[in-house]
Amino acid sequence: MSASDGAGVIERIGFRMSEVVERWMPSPFVFAILLTYIVYVAGLVGTDSGPVELLEFWYGGFWAFLGFSMQMVLILMTGFVIAYHPRVNAILQRLAEIPSSGAQAAAFVGFISMSLAWVHWGFSLIMGAIFAREMGKVAHRKDINIHYPLLAVAGYMGLGLTWHWGISGSAPLQLTDANNIGEGTGFEFLTSTVPAAETIFHPYALTLTALSIVFASAVLYVLAPSGDRAKGITEYVDEADLFDSAADGGRATDDAATDGGTDAADAADPVDEPPAEV
Repeated sequence: MSASDGAGVIERIGFRMSEVVERWMPSPFVFAILLTYIVYVAGLVGTDSGPVELLEFWYGGFWAFLGFSMQMVLILMTGFVIAYHPRVNAILQRLAEIPSSGAQAAAFVGFISMSLAWVHWGFSLIMGAIFAREMGKVAHRKDINIHYPLLAVAGYMGLGLTWHWGISGSAPLQLTDANNIGEGTGFEFLTSTVPAAETIFHPYALTLTALSIVFASAVLYVLAPSGDRAKGITEYVDEADLFDSAADGGRATDDAATDGGTDAADAADPVDEPPAEV
């Protein structure tokens, strides 16, 4: 009996696509290496540059991205710190308690991710992924059949659908700056700036964003497998490491250290007691 037996049409299509991707899809780093070689060979064939010169171009271009790389590092670091702040993480855990089925969990994670992406794409990038993990952990604890790969997809739905309609969208924000309008900017066809009220906050954009969130959440709900067809978080993360402190931003370590320190202090400094009677 295959994993897709008894599943609906959409669910079977999702299973086939998932099996192909899990078997043949390389890691992003492999893509980066392959594209580097492809561009290098194309440069040798299609330009007058020599092998050493192309390597110098690659080296110079690599360090030209330092500013952008630091921005990405700050987004990752600050997003991680915010998501694992005790109060914020407590909110995520309470939200993860709401769904009562795998389909509801997938749709809810997607809804949160897409809503956060409208506020800021970097916030959604980190919070969506961490919320998907928290949802997987809660589902494991409550014995809810969730399909963890679908939760991972749902956690990044905001980057695919809603972020560029939101208040951190690069193009709408650039259109509000006069320095980005005119010859040589890519917006030569514009004669004046375009306010955010005509792009981000236009009724058409807001309506399309809302419809996209509703439609994508419904698709995630329909795609969610159930029963034995669902692969929980323990299929991809060892159960022993599932609640590991390092994976939870060090909260468990801090709690243990605090509790352990208190216990150790109590043991080292026993309360004075009256001497036993002889």
